[in-house]
Formats: sequence, C-alpha cells, structure tokens
Amino acid sequence: MKLLYFLIISLIALSCAQIVAPTGGQNDKTPPELVSSFPENKTRNFKDREFKLTFNELVDASSINSELFIVPDPGSPYETKVKNNTVTLKFDKPLAENTTYTLNFRNGIKDLTEKNPARNLKLVISTGDQLDSLQLSGTVNDLFTKEPKLDVTVGLYPADTLPFAKKKPLYFVKTDSSGKFALENLKNNKYFLLAFTDKNNNLRFDQKEEYLGFLPDSLDLQSNIQLPDLEVYPSDRSRNRIKRAISRKDEFTIQLDKRALKADVSYENLADTTTYLSHHLAGNNLLFYKLKKSVPDTVNAVILLQDSLLVTDTLRQKIYFKEERSRKKKTETLPINSNIRNGQELTTDITYKLFFDKPVIRMDTGKIRFLTDTLEKEKVNIQVIDNQHINIKIKTRAQKETELTIPPNIFENFQGDTNAVLVLKNPILQTDQTGLLEGETPDTEMPKIAILQDEQRTKELARQRFTKKFLFENIIPGTYSITVIYDKNDNGIWDPGDLEKLTLPEKIVTTKEPLRVRANYEFRTLKIE
Repeated sequence: MKLLYFLIISLIALSCAQIVAPTGGQNDKTPPELVSSFPENKTRNFKDREFKLTFNELVDASSINSELFIVPDPGSPYETKVKNNTVTLKFDKPLAENTTYTLNFRNGIKDLTEKNPARNLKLVISTGDQLDSLQLSGTVNDLFTKEPKLDVTVGLYPADTLPFAKKKPLYFVKTDSSGKFALENLKNNKYFLLAFTDKNNNLRFDQKEEYLGFLPDSLDLQSNIQLPDLEVYPSDRSRNRIKRAISRKDEFTIQLDKRALKADVSYENLADTTTYLSHHLAGNNLLFYKLKKSVPDTVNAVILLQDSLLVTDTLRQKIYFKEERSRKKKTETLPINSNIRNGQELTTDITYKLFFDKPVIRMDTGKIRFLTDTLEKEKVNIQVIDNQHINIKIKTRAQKETELTIPPNIFENFQGDTNAVLVLKNPILQTDQTGLLEGETPDTEMPKIAILQDEQRTKELARQRFTKKFLFENIIPGTYSITVIYDKNDNGIWDPGDLEKLTLPEKIVTTKEPLRVRANYEFRTLKIE
C-alpha cells in the first residue's frame, strides 16, 4: 500500500515538472568570419550584377543598407537576401565599365545570436582589367577647437563638377575617432575635395547644421598623397526666416530659424521709434517691447539680420500687441545682470557691464556709489549703451577691496518693476599680483586678432589687434588659452569661407597647451602656430 502511494505521488510530480534549458556559460564574442565570396577580393573584369558572401555561422544583415559604403557610387539600387550564413547582393543595373569598386560593409553584417559585427569586411573588385590602387589620406580637425572631428564625410568629386553641394561624391569615406581618413583604390585623375558632417546621411552637403571644409584647388592624383590637416567649421549659410510670432500685451516675440548676432530694425509707419518701441536680440529670439500705450495697432517692421558667417537677411513682420483684460499688474523686482560676480578677483582697471532683461525707462545713475578699502569714494564713468545695457568704468586706487553699491529703486523698466539693492564687493589685485603674456606668430606682417580666453575657450576675456606681437597685461592668476585670427582683410572680425567662390575661411591658430599664469609672472616668448 505504501509502495503504491509513493508511485502515485512520483508520477504527479513528474507530470508537473518543466524542462529548462541549461544556464550559464560565456556569451559568444567571436564575430562571423568570411569563408568565401563571389567574386573574390581583387577580382578583375567582373561583369556580373550579383555578390555573394558566405560566413562560418548564421548572420544578420538587417542594417546593411545604412552601413554598406560602396565607392564610387554605383548609381543603382540593390536587393539584399540572407539565407542562413550567406548574404547576397543583387544590383538592378550593370556596374560601370573599367571601374574599381570598394564595398565597405562596416557593421552591416553581424552574427545572428550576439550581434557581433564582422571585422574589417571589405571587398574590392574591378570591372576592367586593372585595379585602381591610389590612396589619399589625412586628418580632419575642428577649426576652432583644433580637436579631431569624428564621422566627417570626406568626398572626392570630379574636378569639373559644379556645384558640389547638389551632387554625391564619386569617392567618400568617414573619419574615425582620431579624425583620420583614408580614401583607397582611387583612379588617377583630378578631383575636388569636400569634407562635411552629413547629418541626414544623404551624401550631400546641405549646409544647415553641418560643418564644412574643402580644398580651394583641385587635386591631381597621380600617386599616393598624405594631405596636411583639413579643418571644418559650422557653415550654415541658409537664409534665416521667421518660424513663429507670439503676441502679448506689452511684448512681441519673433522666433527665428537660426541664431543671429546682429539685428537692425526700422519701422515703415512709425517715426519716433525709440519712444514707442524697443527691441532686443537674444539668440534665436527677437523681442519687441511696447513702451507707450499710444503705439499704433500694427507696426510694419523691416528687420536686417546678420549671423556669424556674415550672411545677411532682410525680413518683414507686422508687430502688434495682444489686447488683454485690464487688470492691475503685480510689481516685481527688476533683476540686474552683471559680468562681474560678488567676490570675483579684479584688477585696478574695472568695467562693470550691467544688463536688464527688459527696457528701462527710468535711470538715476547718479546714486551709484563706488568705495575703496580706505572708504574713499571714487568717481566712476557711466556709459548708457541703450535702454538695456550700461557700462560702469573705473581705474581704482584701491589696494585690497572695492565695493559697488546700486541702491534700490533707481532703475525702473517699462512695466513698472524696480530694482532691489545690489552690492558687489571684490578683492583687488595689484600689478605685482598679476601676470603678463606676450607672444607672436610665424607671420609677422599680416594683421591679426589675439583673443585671451578661459581654458575651455568658452569665454572671451580680452582681445587686441596686432601685426608682430600681442601683449596681455594684468592677467589674474589662473589657466588660460589664446586664439589668434589671421585677419587677412583687416576688418577686425573672423571671415568664413565661401564654397561657391572657393575661398577659405580666415586662418585660426590656438595655444596647444593650457597657459598657467601665476602672480608676478611674465611670459614674453610665447609662439602660436
């Protein structure tokens, strides 16, 4: 009886058990290996339209359309089929005669289970009796930072191809993480080289949000060439436009398609503009403020915009202000923005740059006080730039500390908001507590612009125009960098290149290592090249 009971319980347990695959073991990290290909690598006189690659394991080629680079562009679509461990490509049309093709599969073929991509998978064939073997290599860097630029498309075009931006390159390759590239299996010929960040992957330079670099002269490729470093820079020369306009009771905002650095505005039906309207440019936004209630219902504005590439656009926009229910506005504190923060070390030559978010209609600047550590009151030079910008300059006699005091209620904006008290106390460094940087570039004849920046090159601290040598004095101890612009046309600004005219941007060089400035420190032999 006990034996029968035990057998029944055992059968029930077995019927409920699940079969589970064994666990554990290491993941397969071995990429698929090419066993054979049709045609074989470096085949000549290839006349077929079909390529077949066989691997040592099951493969996945679902991303081959985005990963496979074929140079030169065959100009014909292809169909991809995967069966077990074989990948087949079949082109709709025959390949061009007497042409060497390179098929670079990059990460387009992976093993089926762990998705490890096949390494260095490339196939070179010729439809003629010769394999082109020339190579063009180089490095691409950012023009401003001098850092290597990743994923830049470097393309070669027949020298008689115009315009370049509307056509795909004949040969192309992308830079690696070191900014390096190598165009291989090239035919001896004359080419034009264009480098760009192909963000939409259409193999065309579309300007907007894409970096650009090029050689102004054609390359006569008769042997292998190692190019000097090529530099790319933001080159959005597309026309600016109005994306959106927002009307409020006292403000009208125009959202622009791209950032502008300068905006000049005139009004067709309003003569006394400064009394009734004010405008302010903030990156991609152009803001208009209604200073008086008697502004016409609609004002026709003509806007002249200029961006960092000196592209100028003229836009027209009707400015109007939304009618809202009349209600008493709550008074708010008017913020005062300053380029100098409390506690920041300064030299004896000081410039406070004050900025207001909205136009100020009342200023009582005579009440601003500037004291030194000896409690001596010094006179300051106040410059009203416009109704949103004020500069306060002083050459102080302070030995240790200064104090700038802006009393409350001396500034009022057009909405009735007034400022709170602002006190800036700053330690003062004397000449023997600061440093000096003097230097030159190899070219001592061309006009140039030297810019003193922070270590990350994100903030401009000072600039000067020079020809032979630059000199920055009274530098507060810290770490800096210097950028030099070769101002070829001597206009005081950096001028970009022009692809249509094949003119290069003005040359920019920077210090390669951080400049550590100490107290009572003079460095007069700095060379930047």
